[in-house]
Amino acid sequence: GNVFEGADLEKIKKYYIEEYDEKSLTRCNECWARNLCGLCYAACYEAEGIDMERKEKVCGAHRYATKGELISYYSILEEKPEVIEEIDAVPYY
Repeated sequence: GNVFEGADLEKIKKYYIEEYDEKSLTRCNECWARNLCGLCYAACYEAEGIDMERKEKVCGAHRYATKGELISYYSILEEKPEVIEEIDAVPYY
């Protein structure tokens, strides 16, 4: 769409929902990090829709970072469990 005619809901549905489902969900459903994924799919889009090559690079970087975070968490959990207990005790809203 544009500022004069408003949003084109059919294009939004096609390029941002259906195309993402078609090209990404099978791969995402097979990913070990899917339940920890915070990847915003907007980071993988260009003007004409999803860029799967870009998405694969972003996903790879995200999996790498997630693996490092899990390694760090479990190292702390094994070596200094009291630190994890302190973090768990911090209130959040």
